[in-house]
Amino acid sequence: MDALLQRKFEELFQKHPELPKSQAFFLEACQMHVSCIELEQQIASSRREIAALQRMLRLESSSEHNGKTSRKSENADLNESEHRKRQRRVAVEIARHYVCSVEGCNKSYGSEGSLNQHMKLKHSHHYTRHLLMLDLAQPH
Repeated sequence: MDALLQRKFEELFQKHPELPKSQAFFLEACQMHVSCIELEQQIASSRREIAALQRMLRLESSSEHNGKTSRKSENADLNESEHRKRQRRVAVEIARHYVCSVEGCNKSYGSEGSLNQHMKLKHSHHYTRHLLMLDLAQPH
């Protein structure tokens, strides 16, 4: 047995005299320690792989938004009978003519529905007052 391991083994039993003093126990503890180190290395490797895949996915996604086609869209062109997903506009492509009227809020939207949704979620007190005024303005 290695001298360093033997010394660690003795230190362990000095700190914890209740542990069984057998060679088998020590070997099992060493094997478990090595297994933990290997698992930590596998986890680190998996995290690096996940990060690389996420970077690839972001690059693929951004290339689709820049007008480039991906393998997935090329395959969809081959089979025209499949339902194709509608391409969404990128935020910079949207003309934002609908501006939030709440003081201090500088948000603007490309459709009235989007503005109404913003008002309902972020400024509900203004939104209900606005609806009430619209209702009162209409002849009954």
